[in-house]
Formats: sequence, structure tokens, C-alpha cells
Amino acid sequence: MKQRKQETKRLIDENNQLRKQLNAENRHYYEDLLVYMRAHTLLRDDFIVEQNLLAILQDLIDAQQSGMNAQTYFGKDPERTGSEMLKAIPRNIADFAWFNLKLILMMFMIFWLPQLTRPVTKFDVGNLLIVAIISIVAVWGVEWIIGSYAFIHPTRMQTVAFYAGGGLLFVVIIGLLAFFKSSWEITLSSSTVLVITSLGLLVGIVLPFFHRLTGQDRILYFWSMFILLLGFLSRLPFLQRFMHAKIDLGAWQWLLYVGMVVVPVLFVLTVWWIRRRKNDFFINFIRVDPHFSINSAQNM
Repeated sequence: MKQRKQETKRLIDENNQLRKQLNAENRHYYEDLLVYMRAHTLLRDDFIVEQNLLAILQDLIDAQQSGMNAQTYFGKDPERTGSEMLKAIPRNIADFAWFNLKLILMMFMIFWLPQLTRPVTKFDVGNLLIVAIISIVAVWGVEWIIGSYAFIHPTRMQTVAFYAGGGLLFVVIIGLLAFFKSSWEITLSSSTVLVITSLGLLVGIVLPFFHRLTGQDRILYFWSMFILLLGFLSRLPFLQRFMHAKIDLGAWQWLLYVGMVVVPVLFVLTVWWIRRRKNDFFINFIRVDPHFSINSAQNM
């Protein structure tokens, strides 16, 4: 299975290089088709999808050298072409189920790790399970939306609705993490947290020697190492009091709460700005490195 994933990654890299040979018109046609197919492969075999995409690309390059454009060679309805190709690709339910299980575990890690830095570490399994499921469904939704708009330009109202929906979902997830409590709660002692963070840091130190970290892996890796380091330092007797000291700004305490709201908003606005500057950032990203979350989970 690992060899198959490596071969899939090789096909993606080869595709990224060969697309540079296309002229602007053909590249636009092909990349719309590519986005459509990659965004609709949750239940399909990624390896076969990438094989088909590469075969189409090579045929298109040959046609271009013969003076034909993409519409003449493949037709004026790329969505129909992509849909017919997807129907011919077998479903891969086992990999899909395994991917979702690993993604849930990854979400658990993302939402649970910050708890290790708190004075009292409580692990609410029910809370994190609900948040992880919502996050996974959100990933599916984003891919479906990207695929649905691969061949059309969304209106301003649709774009606003997309960002508003994303912001609302973000608020819901934060609200669930902060206020929803289940009966499946586990409290960890300071010594247990010290052992967990120590082992986590040890694994993190040796991991780069055995596993090549890609761009998206590095983000999760350095974030996890930073949180584990904070959790480790907060459990050392001579630093525990300092690390767990409450922030008291007196009459300016409200600034702390305002900052907790402003920072996420600024993050969303920054993503929007990048998208505007980079000409459809998210769609371009899936063109170069499809299934960001899927690759991250599968490389675990």
C-alpha cells in the first residue's frame, strides 16, 4: 500500500511538470477537468484517477503539437468527460474507511494536544469525537464545492455565502470545544502528562530520520512539537508555577478576550486576501497537491 501511495505521488509530480508544456488555453481547459476529477475522488481509487489524468495530459500535449486545441480533441463539455471517466473508476471503500479513521485520529491529536498545556488535563472523548466528525464532513463539503465550481465562476453572492458558511462552521466547532461536555471524560495526572509529552518529543526528534516530511507534514509536525514542548515544560516542578500563571491585565483584561476573537477573524481575512492575490488559491492548491488532508492523514 505504501508503494502504491508513493507511485501516486510520483504521478502527481509528473503531472505538475508536464502541464507546463500546455499553452494558456489548453492548460485552463485541462486544469478545470483535473480539479473536477480530483475533487470527486473520495470514494474512488486515487492511483487510477492520477493514471487517467496523466494519460489525458499526454494525449493533449500530442494533440497540441499537431495543432489541435483541447476543445477540438476532447469536446466542449469537459464536465461530461470527467463524469464518464469517474464512473469507470472502481470504488475503493476500504481505503476510504481507513482514511476517515486516520483523519479522526489526526483530528483527535490536533484538538487534544493543547489540553496537555492546561493545569488540569481533561480529555473529553465525546466532545472530540463530535468535533472530529464535523470537521471531516466539512472537508468532504469543501472538496465537493471545489469540484462543483471547477467549470464555472461563482457569483459574488455564492462566494460570500461560502466564506460565511465557513466562518459559521468555525464558530460552531469552537463553541462545541468550549461549551459542550460529555460523560466520556478522562482526567490525566501531571505525571502522566509528563510521560506523554516526553515520549511525544522523543518520537518527534527521531521521526525526521525515518520519514520524509513534506510541506503539509511540516506544519503539523512543528505545531505538535511546540505544543508538546509547552506541555512538557509546564509539568516540570521548577517551571510549573510560572507556566500556569494566570494572565491578569486588570482593567484591560477585556483585551485578552477581544484578541481571542480578532485573531481567528484576521486569519480568515488573511486566507481570503491570499486567495485574491494568488488567483483562486484553494483551487490552484488542489491542482498542484490534491487532497491536502487526505495526503496528511495517509502519511501518518
